[in-house]
Amino acid sequence: MTELRYGYTTPTEVKKIHDGEFWFIKTWADVDGLGTETYFMFTTPDTTTRVHAKVAIGAEHEFTVEIYEGGTYSDPGSAITPINANRNSANTPELSPYAGPTVTGDGTLIWASKVGAGRDAGVNVGLGYEIIAKQNEVYLFKITKNVAGVGYLDIDFFWYED
Repeated sequence: MTELRYGYTTPTEVKKIHDGEFWFIKTWADVDGLGTETYFMFTTPDTTTRVHAKVAIGAEHEFTVEIYEGGTYSDPGSAITPINANRNSANTPELSPYAGPTVTGDGTLIWASKVGAGRDAGVNVGLGYEIIAKQNEVYLFKITKNVAGVGYLDIDFFWYED
C-alpha cells in the first residue's frame, strides 16, 4: 500500500492517481473570533461521473466541522483550483470547489466532528472513509470556531472521479 499523509490509499486510489484522475486541495486558514464560521462548497456534476471524496482537517484551537448535503447559496464564493496528484496529467475534475460561499441554507447534516485543542490538538481528524457524493448536488463544509482568538486550520480535501 502507498501511504498518504492522513491514511492509506486503496488500490483503486493508486490506479486513479496513476491515471491522472485523483485531485486534492491543500490549504490553511487563520480564523479569528468565537463563533466565526468558515465555509467551503463543492458542487458535483450532473453527469454519470461519481465523486469519491475524503477530508482531513487539523486545528490548533477547537473547531466544529460539519458536512452538509443539499445546501443553498446566493454566491458560490471564490473558485478553488484543484491539483492533479499526477503532475504529468492535464486532466481536470468535474467537481467544482469554492471557498467563502454566501450560504442561505446549510442543508442536511451528514457528518460532524470536533477538532483542535482539548481533544486532538495538532492532529488531523478526517473522514477515514470515502463518501460517494450524489450527482448534481451541493456539499457545504462548515467550520465553526469554538473559542476566542486567532486559530489556525490545516485543511485537506482529496477525491477521485469515475
